Amino acid sequence: MDMKKLLVGVMVTLMLMLSFGCGSEEITPPTSVTPDVQGSTAEPTPTPDSEPTPEPEPEAQDVTIEEVEIYNENNIVVTATKIEEDWMGYGIAVTVKNGSSKNVVVTTDMLSVNGYMMDGGLYCDVAAGKNAVESISLYSADLNRAGIETIADVEFYLNVLNSDTFEAVDVSELIKISTSAAEGFEQPVDDSGDEIYNANDVRVVCKGLKDEIIWDGAVVFYFENNSGRSISIYSENVSVNDFMAEVSLWEDMRPGTKAVDGMYMFDLASLGIETIDDIQKIELSLHIVDESNWGEIDTSDPIVLEFAAE
Repeated sequence: MDMKKLLVGVMVTLMLMLSFGCGSEEITPPTSVTPDVQGSTAEPTPTPDSEPTPEPEPEAQDVTIEEVEIYNENNIVVTATKIEEDWMGYGIAVTVKNGSSKNVVVTTDMLSVNGYMMDGGLYCDVAAGKNAVESISLYSADLNRAGIETIADVEFYLNVLNSDTFEAVDVSELIKISTSAAEGFEQPVDDSGDEIYNANDVRVVCKGLKDEIIWDGAVVFYFENNSGRSISIYSENVSVNDFMAEVSLWEDMRPGTKAVDGMYMFDLASLGIETIDDIQKIELSLHIVDESNWGEIDTSDPIVLEFAAE
């Protein structure tokens, strides 16, 4: 893993953790959507005349895990010992024993909970011949936006880096930790909204606009990757009310996973947009690449989201 990418990822994760956990939880759906008409295989979801009856929320469960060794290579042993609630949400405690002659950093990559991609994870710095206790963080903000009440399965890769040179030492196979709630558990899926892209076994649904504290606003999307490969999805050529806008949207997804995340907007005041209530139109394209080699999979036609400005 590139050091610059790692540090940027940590900074963005912290900002997203704060931003999605703050501000109004109300999401304003678009009044009109023009999806990627060439790539889409489905008609846009019609706006209902009345609000649907909400599904009952699943009842939260306290969960536990059995102590389990999740990695043992290169004289480095990682053991998951317990899961517990903390100030950020939940944490899976891990012990890292570094029996090698190298100073290493152990991190998680492509973390998911119940099949939904998450921004949390692990960063553990361990000197040669030493041990460390750290935690795989599962942020409440991530869990809440995905509608996860009960943690059943946590999946990720472990990256091992030389902390002196940041050269890669190893990347693990996919690791799965199942909690006491895993057997027979099915995660409810809320894919409601306006479908804006459905091609290449990738699906994107727009849920609407959300106010934010740190950012000027966010467009909330549901993502689904059934392509059989790891992908990255990001936005291009984004305009708000026909002015080019600064935004942040980047979603890394393993095969078979889902995600709920925002396209975060900032510096809208320079465009004469004081609040998200002033937003009438957002236009963007979605760019999808193969995460393993950065090969292009698709770039959508321009997608137009229209809102009733107040």
